[in-house]
Amino acid sequence: MLRAIFSGGFICMFNSQFSQLEQSIQRLLQDNQQLQQALLQKEAELQAQRDELELLQLGMMESEEQAQQAAGRLDALLALFPQAAVPTTQA
Repeated sequence: MLRAIFSGGFICMFNSQFSQLEQSIQRLLQDNQQLQQALLQKEAELQAQRDELELLQLGMMESEEQAQQAAGRLDALLALFPQAAVPTTQA
């Protein structure tokens, strides 16, 4: 009789622990899924930032090229005109 009560209590305790283990596993699976979704979102945000950075870098390179071209044109225009003699005033 005592053995039956003990084994019944043991089974009950085992079932309780098994149930807790199942719940813990379910929580871990849900947490993992949420973390994976958050990771995917962060990866998408990172890619968008990289794309934006690339566009900004290309824009900067184009601006530098245009500035160099403008400086070259200005130098060419200035070369067309001889140095203007600046009259000096003698005191």
